[in-house]
Amino acid sequence: MTAVQNYTHCEREDLLHYEVFDYLPGHSSIYKQWIKRQPQRYNWDRYVIAALIGVLTGFVGILMQEIFLSAVNLKWSHTAQYLQVCEDMFVLQHTRTHLTALFPGLSDEPVPER
Repeated sequence: MTAVQNYTHCEREDLLHYEVFDYLPGHSSIYKQWIKRQPQRYNWDRYVIAALIGVLTGFVGILMQEIFLSAVNLKWSHTAQYLQVCEDMFVLQHTRTHLTALFPGLSDEPVPER
C-alpha cells in the first residue's frame, strides 16, 4: 500500500524550490507543518507488535529446542539399543567359540576326522 500525498497548490510551489539532494523531510518547514495538521496518533501499536514479535520469537526458540532435544534423545536411545544388541552378539559369539573349543561335541558343525 502506498501513501498518497495531498499537497495544496502553495505547498507544491514551495516544493519546486527544493532540489532532491538538498531536501531532508525531517528538517523541512513544509514537512513540519504537514505533520502538525495530521491527527494525533498513539504509538501503542508499535509496542504491541514488538511484544508479539518477542513472544513469537521466544516460542519458536523453545519449540526448536524441544524438537532438537527429542531428536537427540531418540538418536541416543536407538544407539544404546544397537550397542546392547552388538554387545550381546559379541558375548554370545565368543562364548560359543570358547565352548566349542573346549567341548567340540557342542558344535553344530561336524568334527573333522583325523
